[in-house]
Amino acid sequence: MGLKKRLDITKKKLAQEPEESTQGSQEYSFPAVEPSTGKKPETIRKILVKIDPARCRPWKYHNRNEWWLTSERSEALVDSIKQQGQMQPGIVRRIENDPDYDYEIIFGLRRWYACSLANIKYTAETTSADDNTCARMMLDENEQSQDVSELEKCFSMADQVALFGTASELARQLNLTKQIVGRRLSAAKLRNYPSVMSLLTPVITGVSLQKAKDLIDYIEQDTLTAKRVNKIASELQAPSAGGKTLSESMDQAKSLAPKIIDTLMKTDSQASKADKPRITTYLINKKGNAVASMSESKGKVTVTLDIAKLKKLKEKTQVDGDKVLDTLLNDLRGYFDEE
Repeated sequence: MGLKKRLDITKKKLAQEPEESTQGSQEYSFPAVEPSTGKKPETIRKILVKIDPARCRPWKYHNRNEWWLTSERSEALVDSIKQQGQMQPGIVRRIENDPDYDYEIIFGLRRWYACSLANIKYTAETTSADDNTCARMMLDENEQSQDVSELEKCFSMADQVALFGTASELARQLNLTKQIVGRRLSAAKLRNYPSVMSLLTPVITGVSLQKAKDLIDYIEQDTLTAKRVNKIASELQAPSAGGKTLSESMDQAKSLAPKIIDTLMKTDSQASKADKPRITTYLINKKGNAVASMSESKGKVTVTLDIAKLKKLKEKTQVDGDKVLDTLLNDLRGYFDEE
């Protein structure tokens, strides 16, 4: 079921409920935490609004796949909101001249969907920021979130390239290395293969960036390989994605996703290439030398970090070494997660 159809169903359902009080806003003040300088703490003010969920729509660059938006996977969140209220607000932006919607959701899509199921007003902070700033805000939210999948981040980033003009400018403004951005944009090309995506979408949370990158590199090595993978994908049955709780769905995805990708990459010629090391580069310096990389060969994974070069790059540029290491470690974690 498409997202628009879900929205229409939610709107009809809410229209049958007793009308709640009109939309309201509340002002909250939070004292900013400062070091002991003797200065009076600054006060930060945020305006939170309570909105009819049916009057909201997702921002066109949002990163949540519809995989998350089912009643079964939202059950725990719905129960929490009913019992304790919405603990964390989303962020929305006002929409002008749209008869159907008043706000677009920058992030907080799961909370919005859960509120719609619970027939509760959606609590959100409003912003008037432009798309570029909203993209940076969403990235910060993503990095702190444990449940936005790597493949969702790849697709979202691919959509955002148009906002910044080029991938290089996107990397600069989001404070990411060109290598990390390049890997995500490469993995996002899996969307060009509908038969493959029909298998991966039901298990999207279990697809690591490393596995996605391996698959797209394998598919696009030549035309015959791409045709062969498409044929295999069209003959396989997609795993059932419905009727499971969020925890059960994520466990299933973690188990099945690597197996599906391995099946798509399994060919007679693969054995002859098994001994060839696969090297992933996360950061290079201006001379083209690898600063952070990982290689895999014969079941062994080797991580190489040139600490001196990494420190020098951090001093001369604004490269975020922590994000480089986080991405590398996340890929490395993917090997442990495989069964």
